[in-house]
Amino acid sequence: MNSKKQLIIFLALFLLMFMPLTLAQGNITNLIFDKLLGDFIAGETAIAEFSFKYPDFSEDYPNQEDGALLVIIINISSNDSHYPVEKGDFKINGSMKVFKDSLLKKEYNFQCSEDNFILSYPYIPVNIFIPKGNFYCTNTDFLATSLNSINKVNLNLQPNQALWPGQYNLSISLFYPEKNISTIKIFSPVQNAIYNNRMVLLNMSMNGKVVLKYSDNNGNFITICLNCESYSKKKPFDDGKHNLTIQAIFDSGTVLKDISFIVDSKKPVVKDVEPKKGFAFGEFKIHFEEANPKSLILYYGNNLTGYRNKELNLSECTQKKNIRNCTINVSLSDYNQQKIYYWFNLKDILNKQAESQIKILDVDFSKPIINSFSYNITKRYVIFKFDINEKNFDSIKYIDYSEKIPRFKILCRKLINGKCESKIIFKKEEHTIIFEILDKAGNSVEEKLEFINY
Repeated sequence: MNSKKQLIIFLALFLLMFMPLTLAQGNITNLIFDKLLGDFIAGETAIAEFSFKYPDFSEDYPNQEDGALLVIIINISSNDSHYPVEKGDFKINGSMKVFKDSLLKKEYNFQCSEDNFILSYPYIPVNIFIPKGNFYCTNTDFLATSLNSINKVNLNLQPNQALWPGQYNLSISLFYPEKNISTIKIFSPVQNAIYNNRMVLLNMSMNGKVVLKYSDNNGNFITICLNCESYSKKKPFDDGKHNLTIQAIFDSGTVLKDISFIVDSKKPVVKDVEPKKGFAFGEFKIHFEEANPKSLILYYGNNLTGYRNKELNLSECTQKKNIRNCTINVSLSDYNQQKIYYWFNLKDILNKQAESQIKILDVDFSKPIINSFSYNITKRYVIFKFDINEKNFDSIKYIDYSEKIPRFKILCRKLINGKCESKIIFKKEEHTIIFEILDKAGNSVEEKLEFINY
């Protein structure tokens, strides 16, 4: 290890182990919380809670538009020199909630590694080994969202099952680091902006030379420049929402910054609708391609009864690859025995829109009407006569339950002037017949007949 690295490690350890224990004003503000945990039972979880208020750091951070970064350092030590705190003795996790005017503004979570080293950026070199007897865990991802906000910290410590029972001291230090901190300024993309072109400008500057990377929607980090203090270049992004994490690696540590934006470069495309023809029963489907849909409306009706519309809930649609599939149900009872027209209108977040082709469907919820029914038995033959009122007639079927394997058979497939007449041979025995009269919309009515063929 060279002398420069040794000096950095020495200064970091000095800062951690000899930090002032009072609340002070100036470039570094310290707040210490001390709690004696007492005798541990193996496997028991200790919980520490406390609250503090942000001081006015505007003088120390006049150019920090996001507020000042907060460093939290957790130190656990044993009172028994024979049983010092060692690697893997504790699992630590916690959270800090930021309140403003009694409203929760932001929540930060942190988790310390089981290893005996510091987890810290960008002010303290990472992976600094701490001698036995002390355990340090830091996190600098806390940001003050506003002045004079109230902050509540919850800390959970889970001892290892094999931990030696005894007394352990817990101390927590929170402080604002020196104002000469590593920073990154993002000019583009703009937070929550909508871009109508896939090529989005990444434009940012840093107050030092860095290795610059970015991750899109929790993907792998991609390096975009080495040893640079600024970056300005367009990158391609697919249509949809993007949560970008910018990572700037300084000599003193790493700074992360998140930014979200939306790309909407394509016009919506309707792929298909259902039903395409035939009858409408109230269920309509649409399949479309659009990464950023804003509204989807079904229009339906006719000039006789009138036109209506209903908006679909886009959150209830399903998606397979790039195709979204949506279903909606409406009542068509007012349109019974009529024809209707229907179509969909789709808009995206930039108000680009697409409409499906207009489809014409029949509506029929009425059962066929049997005006009259008669039959005549001549030896083994039986002649059946039906007079039916149904403009969408499909067929008349019958089933004879006297057969060994009863099954439906066709009596008539069409009506002549509303009438069906058919002659069927039956065995000489007792018969129970069920007739089913159906229309093309699936409506049906039954007629029962019992007779004996001598």
